[in-house]
Amino acid sequence: SADDTANYELATETQTLSGTIFKKALTVTATARDRVYNGTTVADVTVTGVSGKVGTDEVTVNATGTFADKNAGTDKVVSVIYTLDTASAQNYEIVPSSQNLTASIEQLQLTIDGSTASDKIYDGNTTASVSLGTVTGILDGDEVTVVPTGKFGSAEPGEQRVTITYALTGADAGNYKAPVSDQVNATITAAQIEGYQFVGGSAVYDGQEHGFTLYGTQDGDTVSYSLDGETFDLDEAPAYTDAGFYTVYVKVSRAGHDDWTDSADLNIAKRQITVTGAKVTDRFYDGDTDAEVTGYTPSGVVDGETVTVSYTAAFADATAGKNKDVTVHYELSADDTANYELATETQTLS
Repeated sequence: SADDTANYELATETQTLSGTIFKKALTVTATARDRVYNGTTVADVTVTGVSGKVGTDEVTVNATGTFADKNAGTDKVVSVIYTLDTASAQNYEIVPSSQNLTASIEQLQLTIDGSTASDKIYDGNTTASVSLGTVTGILDGDEVTVVPTGKFGSAEPGEQRVTITYALTGADAGNYKAPVSDQVNATITAAQIEGYQFVGGSAVYDGQEHGFTLYGTQDGDTVSYSLDGETFDLDEAPAYTDAGFYTVYVKVSRAGHDDWTDSADLNIAKRQITVTGAKVTDRFYDGDTDAEVTGYTPSGVVDGETVTVSYTAAFADATAGKNKDVTVHYELSADDTANYELATETQTLS
């Protein structure tokens, strides 16, 4: 000091020693950002603050972030490694040099174009067959399959909107969002009704009703009948008793099907009457050929009914003689001819 310099002096004014200047510790804050799946483990990390710098030193901190795996998920751990990249880096160190943050990898949205739905024949359900369009967005090497499902707006025939929804399968399906559902047009065609049989038949007049039979109907069928094939306003097929030839038409309606129509014939033949027991009454010559027949009986008449048979009879000639041939012509009354006819209208007696 100045007070001592009068009597003293330093033997050596300069001396070299050694010591350590430790690197200044820096504290780093950072955030990891959410991102969309891209098939890598790279994480986006941003350094938000560096504390501990001296004065105006320029200190740049780089952060490298890595997810544990490439797969989509929420709040996934991001491993961050910090490095210094400045002229003053030799004076600093980051403590700690690594850190774990969290961020999410969002699923990658897939898109699709050109999916179609096929027309079909009515089958009572809304399921639609779909052809997949062009899928965009699947990264190379990823195993992802897009599975479409189609549904008609209604099961009824006609042109309809078909909603196509998509699902994903495959080892990497969890990293993607399925394409947004589509709507396309397709047509359900009415089905044809099959397996029915409409039967009439034939019979001989017997005083009973005879009708028609429809085979093959199912629950839900609506059946109607017509006599002219145009106006189907009968709920039941008519039945007939009197002899004649009858035609009846039938229509079957079923939801989702074209109407099924057919016709059938019913032929009720006249019942034949046989005349038996007829005898010629002998008489005296009177100059004409008229003959009288007795004892004849019509057979084959339905129980409870009466048939009136009349006749005209004549000898072969008017001369007297034994065992002369007599020709008999029988006739039914007008009221009976609707349902009966004579098996034989002419008979020869003697």
